[in-house]
Amino acid sequence: DLPTTYGGWFYLLVGSPVMFVAFSDTCVYWIHRMLHHRLLYAPVHKLHHRYKQTTPFSAFAFHPLDGWLQGCPYHIFVFLFPMHHVTYFVALAAVGLWTINIHDRVTFKLPFVNGAAHHTVHHTDFNYNYGQYFVFWDMFGGSFRDPFKYAPYNGKPIEKSRKVR
Repeated sequence: DLPTTYGGWFYLLVGSPVMFVAFSDTCVYWIHRMLHHRLLYAPVHKLHHRYKQTTPFSAFAFHPLDGWLQGCPYHIFVFLFPMHHVTYFVALAAVGLWTINIHDRVTFKLPFVNGAAHHTVHHTDFNYNYGQYFVFWDMFGGSFRDPFKYAPYNGKPIEKSRKVR
């Protein structure tokens, strides 16, 4: 059944997706940042960072606990906020596509959007650009690094000799 409360169609088509993105972006930023803590990085998250030069395949190369932790916000959301099941499945599909997109190194200079360039810097410099969709939390948390000032988006190649931390 389509919703008749909580703002009806507006909530179904706009409200719940916007809340889903805001909620998951916030949670994934903090979870991702936590995974870079010295006690969690090597056993849980380092596998994903073996890929300095990201590819769509590296988007899903991670430890199972890493995937579970970063996937929790998407599922917790529907327990806290009503969301139509079709909207939820579309949102989950969009998350999967976005995850591939930020690992494919094809970027668009969209203001405040954490695109492939931002995530490439995250894979090469590790302690920057933890965000999922937007750069707000990186700016707030002091972890923002402008990708267009660093390789490969400044015209220089990524150093191949650097070891994965």
